[in-house]
Amino acid sequence: MHFEAILGYFQVQQIRSGADRDTSQLYASLYSRFAEVVSGTIWDDPVATVRSFRAVSQEYQPGLRLLLERNRPLWVFSLNYDLVVECLASTLGVTVESGLPDKGSLVRRHSDGREIGKLATEMISGDQLEETGLIFPTANHVFSSGDQEAIYLIKVHGGLDMFTVHDGKDLIKIAPVGPEAAHIIANLIYLRNEVALTKSSDPNTVFPIGEYLYKDEHGQLQFLQHSIVTGAFKFEPKYPQRLPSRLLDSFKAYIRFISHLVIIGYGFGDAHINLVVREWIEQNKDRRITIVDRYRTETPGFLWPDPGKVDS
Repeated sequence: MHFEAILGYFQVQQIRSGADRDTSQLYASLYSRFAEVVSGTIWDDPVATVRSFRAVSQEYQPGLRLLLERNRPLWVFSLNYDLVVECLASTLGVTVESGLPDKGSLVRRHSDGREIGKLATEMISGDQLEETGLIFPTANHVFSSGDQEAIYLIKVHGGLDMFTVHDGKDLIKIAPVGPEAAHIIANLIYLRNEVALTKSSDPNTVFPIGEYLYKDEHGQLQFLQHSIVTGAFKFEPKYPQRLPSRLLDSFKAYIRFISHLVIIGYGFGDAHINLVVREWIEQNKDRRITIVDRYRTETPGFLWPDPGKVDS
């Protein structure tokens, strides 16, 4: 089973437990523990893959370069947690905008607590996210050959480099700084080894699952909560996620700016994503979709015209 199917199974069994609180709590605990295992596995993956990234990235560059020339900006809506888009952009010298307008940093520290540097970040406050959603410069700008190449990236399900901070109110992302993929991956290593605390002088300090403890510029303990959205009930109110649902709203809002959607590597298993795509294609007869999948032989069922709609 895919890891999201396993997580979904735990969630369904928790619901079926009903009034049996002990069994319900057992499945809730299984979900949390397995989600932590998955997170750890995903975390280790980019570090292991960076050695071969330079070689394989060369095969992606011509196609990505062509897309960038034809689309300024190039919108990318990603359901993956990895940093592939950021790494490819860094090798091409292309700016990545993630809709987080404020700049900041996290303090990197030596194991003895000394400050040894900063880790650049991008951030948006919870209030601003609730009011406007993600913010992109000139989002509805018409293509011009003189415009600077840029990728406007929305990670709908969160990512390895995205966290909520300040009691889950604000959203923060490790800024993709560096001319090579290795620099992008190194930022994650700095985060885990030089920002996050692995031990505390206070024996009463508890290190929670799915969060990093760190000290801010004032030496105060703070929490970085993982943003990754997984399981069978993404963005449903009865299963609150740490990642704000406003990211899904931003996906709905900004997909309106494109007329041609290229779908790569998606199995159409997420109902909330399928609904957005369905509504987008229905709203304008000139919009079109290209599905890149060597194994797919037919159009996904949810995209078939509705007989009840005359103009489908």
